Amino acid sequence: MSLFRDDGIVLRTQKLGEADRIITLLTRGHGRVRAVARGVRRTKSKFGARLEPFSHVDVQFFARGSELIGRGLPLCTQSETIAAYGSGIVTDYARYTAGTAMLETAERFTDHEGEPAVQQYLLLVGGLRTLARGSTPRTSSSTPSCSARSPSTATRPASTTARAADCPARTVSSRSPRAE
Repeated sequence: MSLFRDDGIVLRTQKLGEADRIITLLTRGHGRVRAVARGVRRTKSKFGARLEPFSHVDVQFFARGSELIGRGLPLCTQSETIAAYGSGIVTDYARYTAGTAMLETAERFTDHEGEPAVQQYLLLVGGLRTLARGSTPRTSSSTPSCSARSPSTATRPASTTARAADCPARTVSSRSPRAE
């Protein structure tokens, strides 16, 4: 029986029974870890809201053997929030879809549970931090800006021509001027 402590990002949560959850985290020292958090779905849970996706947490695990990854799932016994990136991400749909794709990609790129993936962890933390600050996920240098486009778009390929929604300065108002 042993205790492990590590900080990580919550990648996914799954319901388990009436009041428990299985939490999947990408941790700094242990890589991808799946653990059981007991009682987090109850209304009076002390740390239920801390273990939601996009949360950067410091977690303590209890494992029955000497290994964190083994026969059974470890228990999540304590959790402290380092940074809650979810509030800045879930308010915008584009940020939410980009953030969800980042979490799913991080989960799939970790080959096995228990193997340290420090570079992937640091990349995910930096990406979520930037996304939560308000940077838009659709920045591309291949598309010219509105001011760089010329009026004649017939000679350009269809991929670089602008739509009216992409360049608000070029949209024409559908309102007719008032006659007085």
